[in-house]
Amino acid sequence: MKKQKQQRTIPFFENRRRLLAIVLGISIGLRIIILHQWNASVFSVAVWSDSATYNQWARSIITSGDWIGTNPFLMTPLYPYLLAVIYTITGESLTAVRLIQNAIGIGTILLIFLSADKMFQRRAAFFAAMAAALYGPFYLHANLLLVETVKVFLLILSLYLLLIATEKKNIRWWIYSGLVLGAAMLCRPTDIFVVGIALLWIFLLMVQPFSLRLRSASALFAAVILIVLPVTIRNYSVSKEFIPITSNGGLNFYLGNNPKAVGVYYNVDGLDLANDPDGRIFLETTKGKNFTAGQASAYWMNEAVDYIVKQPADFIVLAGMKALLFFHYKEIGQLGYNYHFISRNAVSALGYLLTFAVILPFSVVGIVVLRKEWKKYFLLYGLLAAQFLSVILFFVTDRFRLSSMPFLILFAGFGLDWLLVQWKFQRRKVIMVGGGSLMLAMSLSTFLNVRIDDEFSTEHEYIGMNYFDMKLYEKALFEYRQALRYNDSFHIHNNIGNVYSATGNIPAAMKEYQRGSEINPRQAISVFSMGTAYVRVQQFDSALTCFAKVKHLNPRFAPAYLNAGLSYWYTGNYGKALTELEIYLAMEPDRVKTASVRQDVENLKQIIAGEKR
Repeated sequence: MKKQKQQRTIPFFENRRRLLAIVLGISIGLRIIILHQWNASVFSVAVWSDSATYNQWARSIITSGDWIGTNPFLMTPLYPYLLAVIYTITGESLTAVRLIQNAIGIGTILLIFLSADKMFQRRAAFFAAMAAALYGPFYLHANLLLVETVKVFLLILSLYLLLIATEKKNIRWWIYSGLVLGAAMLCRPTDIFVVGIALLWIFLLMVQPFSLRLRSASALFAAVILIVLPVTIRNYSVSKEFIPITSNGGLNFYLGNNPKAVGVYYNVDGLDLANDPDGRIFLETTKGKNFTAGQASAYWMNEAVDYIVKQPADFIVLAGMKALLFFHYKEIGQLGYNYHFISRNAVSALGYLLTFAVILPFSVVGIVVLRKEWKKYFLLYGLLAAQFLSVILFFVTDRFRLSSMPFLILFAGFGLDWLLVQWKFQRRKVIMVGGGSLMLAMSLSTFLNVRIDDEFSTEHEYIGMNYFDMKLYEKALFEYRQALRYNDSFHIHNNIGNVYSATGNIPAAMKEYQRGSEINPRQAISVFSMGTAYVRVQQFDSALTCFAKVKHLNPRFAPAYLNAGLSYWYTGNYGKALTELEIYLAMEPDRVKTASVRQDVENLKQIIAGEKR
C-alpha cells in the first residue's frame, strides 16, 4: 500500500529511530509510574470476575497437570493457557503477568507506528503512536488479568502483516496473517469478522491475477483453520458436541439481545452467573431436564433470535442504542474495573491520560477525509467496522470497545496530521471539516448519547471481598454498604451476611441471607451461606435442610455436598456422610483442593467397616 501523498516532511520527523525512542520512552515511563501506583493500591491483588476465572483456570492446569481438560471451553482458551505458561515459569506471579502485558502493550504502540508509517506519512505515524502511548485505557488493561491487551496486540499485528502481505505478494505473509487471526479468534471468536474482511480484501480489491488471489486467500484461511481446528477437535473429544471455540456464545448473545436488554451488560433476572456462568443450571431447574453445554448455548441463541424475529422494531432501536453507546465518552465498565473509579481512587496517573473523547474527534476527521479513497484503505476501514459490529451484536463495554482503538487511533493520527498540513493553505476547509467532525464526535459521545450515571457497586463489592479475605471486616462492611447505594443485589447482601457470620453475629447474618433469597429466590448461594452459618453454631439439622435446598436449586454446586457430608459426619450419620463426600469428589476436579477430603473418605470407610464388625 503506497503512502498518501503529502507535503514535504519536516526534518524532525525524518528520523524514525528518534521518533520511536520518544514515543516508547514516554510509554515506558508512564508504565513504571502506573505500575508503582497499581501495586500500592487495593487493586494489586484484584483478581475477580473474569480475572478470577482465568486465574483459577491457569492454576488448575498447573496443579492438575492436565492441559487438555474434561469439559468444552466455556471461555476463550488462549489467555488462560498463556497465564498457565507464565505461572509455570514465574511461580504464579501477578507482577510478572503485568510486566509481560505491559511489554505487549509497548509492542502494540510500535505496531501502530509501523502500520501508520506504511499507510501515511511519518508525521501521522508519530501522532498515532503518541496517541497510543498516552491512551489511558491501554494502561488500565495492561495491569488486569484480562485478555484485552493480548487481543489488541494480535489485531494490530494482523493489520501490519496484511499490509506486508499485500506489498510483498508472498504466500508466507498470508500464512503469518492467518496464524495471527486464528490466535485472535481464540481471544474472541467474533474476530471471524476480521477474517472475512481480509478475504474480501484479497478477492475484491487486490489488483492481482485471480490465481494468485485464490492462493493468497487459501493460505490465509488454512492458517486460521490450523489454529482454531485443534480447539474444535478438543471440544468435540470431551463433549461429543460441535463447539468451535466456546460454549458461552449463546448466553452472551442473549444477554445483549432480549426484551429487557439495555445496550450494556445486563444480568437477566434469575441467573446467578457467578455459579452458573452458562445458564445451564437455570435452564435445568426451570425446564425440568438436563442440558449439555452445547444445548444450553443453542437454547439462549434461539431465544435471542426469536426476540429479533418477533420484535424487529424493538431490536432495531436496541441496535441503534448500542451503536450510540459505542461512541460514548465514558468507559463503560462491566467487571469491577471501571476506569473512572480506578483513576479517582487508586491510580491517579490514569486521570491525566487521553480518553476516548479526546481521540474520537481526530478519528472522525481521518475517517471523513479518507472516505473517497476507501478502497485503498479498505483494511483499515474494514477492521474498524468488524470491531464495531462485534460489539453492537452483543453489548457495549469498555473492554470490548478497546479492540477498536488501534484503528481509531490510526485514523486519528492521520486526521491530526491532515489538519496541521491544511491549516497553512486552506484554513476555511480545516474549519469546515475539522469543526464539523468535532461537532459530530462531541454529539455522538455526549449530548446525543444515552445518559449513563456512575455505577460503582461492583468495584465497591469486590474491594470489600478483598478486605474480607484479609480479615479486615470493618473495611469490608463499609465497602459493601457503599455498593448497596448503587445496587440492592442478592450477592451484596450475601457478602454482608458473611461479615456478620465471621464476626459471630449470626442473627444479623441470617437476616442478610434471607434478604438475598427474597431478591432472587432462584440462586443458591444465599441458602448455602445460611447453611454454613448454622454449622458455625452447630445447628446441623438446620444446616442440612439448607444444603438440601441448595442441591435442589443447583445440583452442580459442589460445596453443598461437601458441607452436607461434613454435617452428617458431625451428627454421626457416617453412611450419608460418605455418600455426600464421594459425590463432591466426583464433581471437583482439583486434586489439590480435594486432598484432605479424599483422606476423610478413607477415614469414614474405616469407621463404617469397624461398625460392621
